[in-house]
Amino acid sequence: MDTNGTPAVNLVERKRQLVRDELADAAVKLLASQGFDETTVDQIAAEVGMSRRTFSRYFETFSHRGQAGQPYSDITEG
Repeated sequence: MDTNGTPAVNLVERKRQLVRDELADAAVKLLASQGFDETTVDQIAAEVGMSRRTFSRYFETFSHRGQAGQPYSDITEG
């Protein structure tokens, strides 16, 4: 627990949240600039210098999962 009485978040959890936030921010940026149907998971991952595999560690579900470069239609957190 920290000094406020809330559970302390360990370093691994904080890093996971930072990566998840970075990917989500990149997704929002790309979706705003090029639209939902034109944005791919590969583009989002590349925007932050990560791989498609890293993206799938943080966001488990999206359509066209097995097709690199395909637009996605749904993302849910993993």
